[in-house]
Amino acid sequence: MRSNPLLRLLATCLLLSPSWPATATTGQSTSPAAAPATSSAPARAPSRPATPPQAAAPAAASSPDQLERWLRQSVKLPDGQKLRIEVQVGTINRGLKLAACDKAEPFLPGNTRLWGRANVGLRCVAGARWTTFIPVRVSAWGPALVARSMLPAGRIPQLDDFVVQEVDWAASRSAPVATRSLLDGQELIRPVAAGQPLLAEYLRIAPTVRAGDPVPVILEGEGFSIGIEAVALSAAADGQQVRVRTGTGKVLNGTVDGRSVKILR
Repeated sequence: MRSNPLLRLLATCLLLSPSWPATATTGQSTSPAAAPATSSAPARAPSRPATPPQAAAPAAASSPDQLERWLRQSVKLPDGQKLRIEVQVGTINRGLKLAACDKAEPFLPGNTRLWGRANVGLRCVAGARWTTFIPVRVSAWGPALVARSMLPAGRIPQLDDFVVQEVDWAASRSAPVATRSLLDGQELIRPVAAGQPLLAEYLRIAPTVRAGDPVPVILEGEGFSIGIEAVALSAAADGQQVRVRTGTGKVLNGTVDGRSVKILR
């Protein structure tokens, strides 16, 4: 990550703060949309713009890495996943003038997750009173199944439909599918373009019976069991509820059990 004046300013403030947390802190803040920060520090002459606090050269040189390390430590990974994290820190309004700060703390605004694009807050708690927000982008690289070719909705995915590649997990709304074993008994509910990662939300349990399929129906009760033929009116997987119509036109509700439907009386 390239060093820039903004990072040096922010990280220098952080280095001057002995209580700089390893995880996100909370507190009062302005909305991320309100980019300009306000200051309650004593007024300064208009001809003397605020200047960033000075720090020793060795500390300033290492500060961008320390700021990135705090961001990395604040990222929460999906359970059981070991992903390679990359962080890109954006810039705020170049015309923004921040009063010199002796102690600043980074924080995450409420309900903010460091995943993909987000805003990180920086609050001055000593020497001045301001809060500002910095846009960041978090990438989390790891293995996922990527479609070799276009796959239509309704397809039962096969092992050869995919190749394992490294993708950015943080670029998707739901987690990518990482192993082929998770394809067992699944069906695509939406198309997957060639070169696109397969996401968990694209899959559902494949139906055992589909609308229009003839199915044997077993009526069971205390001391009796009767078998009849019917037609499925909807799709359902093993163990799910399904509606069927008998030869007499009666509609019944039952539970899929393999290739048959059980109805308890």
